[in-house]
Amino acid sequence: MDDLPARLHAWWARLRPRERRQASALALIAFGYVVHYAVFCIVQPFFIEDAAITFSYARNVVQGDGFVTYPGGERVEGFSNALWTFLLAGLRGLGVPTWTGAKLMGGVFGVATLPIAFDLARRLRIGRNDDAALIAPLLLALSPQFVIWNASGLENSLFCLLLASGVWRLERELSGDVRGVWSALLFVGLAMTRPEGVAYAVFAGLALLMDGVVHRRARPTVLWSLAFVLPFAAYFAWRYSYFAWEFPNTYYAKQHQGTPFQPWNWDRKGWKYINGYLMKYGLVYALPLLTFAMTGLKGWRRWVSVGVTLSVGFLVL
Repeated sequence: MDDLPARLHAWWARLRPRERRQASALALIAFGYVVHYAVFCIVQPFFIEDAAITFSYARNVVQGDGFVTYPGGERVEGFSNALWTFLLAGLRGLGVPTWTGAKLMGGVFGVATLPIAFDLARRLRIGRNDDAALIAPLLLALSPQFVIWNASGLENSLFCLLLASGVWRLERELSGDVRGVWSALLFVGLAMTRPEGVAYAVFAGLALLMDGVVHRRARPTVLWSLAFVLPFAAYFAWRYSYFAWEFPNTYYAKQHQGTPFQPWNWDRKGWKYINGYLMKYGLVYALPLLTFAMTGLKGWRRWVSVGVTLSVGFLVL
């Protein structure tokens, strides 16, 4: 620790003028996030009630009662954010109250996401060398949705950090800047943080598969798949042996609250559900931008984008 100032000075001296300006801007953006985050920790303390479920499990496992809702209770997986629960339990084991631990992690993970978002945006702007990538972390730091949910006591900050890190690392692996399949482990953590993390991992695997087809190489895809499947299978095996159910209890509880999601039926559980979401939050107006971003505007991609936009617009409107 004694040589930390000297190491920081040496790192700063190696930076180019543009890099110094960007690092300074990132520091200011991170400070702005901390101030924004403190509003929901000190000025207006905020927690969502669902976080108390995770807090109870973290407390009980540290006290030796296991993953149960209350001491002496049945082994029911009433949480769907296992990795977040494990981290809270670890902090509580070190003497940090779960309420405090959740706030600390929300702040730290939120700040850590900002430079990753910047570098990912910078790397995706191929051939550009400007400061436009700073818009990505700036929008996150200013976003009430990002900040409030990070402060809620739930796993949102961890999920955002792992998703950004996984995509960032995967892009570097695909571009050849780094070797290895460490992105697979980040997606394992993502899948352990929330169930839908598996879907993001599938898309990451498909990106690797398409890259392998283009470059006629199968080894990276196979290694990445093994690096994801083996640890996640071990985690799933532990879950099943401990709780004796394939999915968290919340899945079965919500299935019995009404008709499950049926995408081909025009009712409140089908396309009307999607329609209501897109209309309520104004996302329907962003559909053309989304399709352009995914397919581009050159050659045949332009017509694919137009076709996708018209098709989705027809379904929504």
